[in-house]
Amino acid sequence: MTNCLIITLFVPQGSVLGPLLYLIYTADVPTTQDTLMATFADDTAILPSDPDPVGATENLQHHLNLLQIWLDQWRIKVNPTKSAQVTFTIRRDICPPVNLHNTHIPVKEKEVKYLGLHLDEKLTWKTHIKTNDANWNLNSKTWAGS
Repeated sequence: MTNCLIITLFVPQGSVLGPLLYLIYTADVPTTQDTLMATFADDTAILPSDPDPVGATENLQHHLNLLQIWLDQWRIKVNPTKSAQVTFTIRRDICPPVNLHNTHIPVKEKEVKYLGLHLDEKLTWKTHIKTNDANWNLNSKTWAGS
């Protein structure tokens, strides 16, 4: 008689095969023609582009709907409240909110931090430069004082 074993759905963090297995596991993430998906490790940004904020939101929501099916299929849990929606525009228009698993993704009206970059709504880089300038000054004072 063969013994049954439980297979867990995880790869130990820091394992040598982890990055490769993650790439294989996520190779079939759904994409659309109306959005650009930027991924670095497990950080993902879905970027719709449309002259009309409602059109951009519809494109984003369509992609999220496809993603939700894929996440359910592969038993991947995403916490929508740890995600952020931000509208990058020089106009005053703001995109309507979107949902993932029937939960509103929080709207960030002024800025969002992604991969260490502070991105403001007009993509001016002011916040990023100000934050990094303050950090650089702090670090240089510490270095000079040692």
